[in-house]
Amino acid sequence: MPKEDRFITFDLEEVYQALLIRCKLADLDLPKDARAIALKTIDDKKNIAVEIESADGTKKQELKFDLSFFVLALVFFCNSENIPIPKAGVKTLNVQPDSIVMRIEL
Repeated sequence: MPKEDRFITFDLEEVYQALLIRCKLADLDLPKDARAIALKTIDDKKNIAVEIESADGTKKQELKFDLSFFVLALVFFCNSENIPIPKAGVKTLNVQPDSIVMRIEL
């Protein structure tokens, strides 16, 4: 049977918008006027750290999210942007310092 792989790349701005959507649904506070400036995997690739910076550049902080939270954030972002995401696909993340690539294996 044929297999299909789909790849979606998210830049730092899209990643932060995805986190805003997901945090709002989870009743978590995330500064709306901040921006993501770096990404990295931590804890043996079980979590993702996002370094954010205030709009004026005076404050920086690192936030930690588990992979499942992050995958849902990106799926919710895609839904808000009318990007079709198959529910049945296995989703994995490839985290780069300035982007995330979500691979969907069907």
